[in-house]
Amino acid sequence: MFAHRLRQLRLERGLTQAALAKHLDVSQGTVGNWEGGKREPDFATVARLAALFGTTVDDLIGNSPTKAETKLILLARKAEHIPEQEREKILQVFEDTIDIYLKAKGLDK
Repeated sequence: MFAHRLRQLRLERGLTQAALAKHLDVSQGTVGNWEGGKREPDFATVARLAALFGTTVDDLIGNSPTKAETKLILLARKAEHIPEQEREKILQVFEDTIDIYLKAKGLDK
């Protein structure tokens, strides 16, 4: 799954194997081996790939979250730039909103 997903993301971004390799400071052959399923990158490189492609490590390795889950993860990364006290306020509003929704749908059990 990783090999297929890596190739898919690279092509969606219009990158060649050589361009991706240069960005990661590896050889084009290394990227080719990853995409061919012959080798796998180390965890740090997988994390760099996820950041580069604006996705999650789970998505890259085939544990694909839903689009909504991915968006929440990416929003959480953006929130790192918000002061802690403000983040707590935002999270509380979000949690309250979910609780209200679940209660209205009878799913709050």
